[in-house]
Amino acid sequence: MKTPIQSIRKVLIANRGEIALRIMKTAREMGITTVAVYSEADSDSPFARFADEAVCIGPPPSSESYLLGDRIIEVALELGVDAIHPGYGFLSENPEFSKNVRNAGMIVIGPSERAMMAMGSNWPRKKMLSHLMYRWFRAQTFQFIRWKKHWKSLRPSDSPC
Repeated sequence: MKTPIQSIRKVLIANRGEIALRIMKTAREMGITTVAVYSEADSDSPFARFADEAVCIGPPPSSESYLLGDRIIEVALELGVDAIHPGYGFLSENPEFSKNVRNAGMIVIGPSERAMMAMGSNWPRKKMLSHLMYRWFRAQTFQFIRWKKHWKSLRPSDSPC
């Protein structure tokens, strides 16, 4: 049985610049074909030139290009892409985009919608942090009690002072 990574033959990187370039280099080392999407302002950028395929998705403002999840999914489907890597920023923290990619039958290389929702909402984040702080405090208290018991067990002749 193939794992999702083994079934990726072509990946679209929905980002730009150095981030996209690093993802493409890694994909190339793995034998995966890369697709770059770029705005009109980035047409001659290194990441657009480095990709195996590159498609212009709109004008320079990111709200009219890199943030258009539906347009990016449309391009991916037209080019027969198996997976989309959102990179960092832009769509990488958008659970709706992740869900739409999965619904279109492609793999999202990144966190699940559930993980994004949990990290994007204050309540689960505060609950998780309070649990971690409780565990840390408990461990520190336990260490202090152990140290205190050891210190009390020292006879005056054992004292370093």
